Amino acid sequence: MYQLLCSMFVKVPWRKLTCNNYASPKWIFILNLAAWGRLNTKDRLAKWGIVSEQKCILCKEQNEIITHLFFECKISTELWGKMLLWQGIRISVMTWKEELHWAVSKMKGENVSAEIYRMAFAGCVYYIWQERNLRVFQSNQRSVGMITR
Repeated sequence: MYQLLCSMFVKVPWRKLTCNNYASPKWIFILNLAAWGRLNTKDRLAKWGIVSEQKCILCKEQNEIITHLFFECKISTELWGKMLLWQGIRISVMTWKEELHWAVSKMKGENVSAEIYRMAFAGCVYYIWQERNLRVFQSNQRSVGMITR
């Protein structure tokens, strides 16, 4: 029965980022929603007629979609860049899909650096989403330095 149930679900390539991750469950939950493209960004809310303004609340330059919010926006790019440097990873910040692919292909091991990377990735996605929500719902704005503390 278990094997039958397991074969019914799609195995996504990024599943190991969420399943083999020691990060906080709420970080993993937000990462999972982001990877599935299910976070309620302004473009999704506009499709439902809930909001009319679609500009990114973080940079106010482009429309807020998943791919922009995660690592095309200058605020999130700076935040993730700092997290990569903190881990000693010397690569430039990539697009959302490229980051997911890189994380899956390069950080799949059980070594400490891979585990730290998976936790940092989930944490960064969570804190970008949290900062977005703070700005939208509470008109509260923090600097990248405050977020990375």
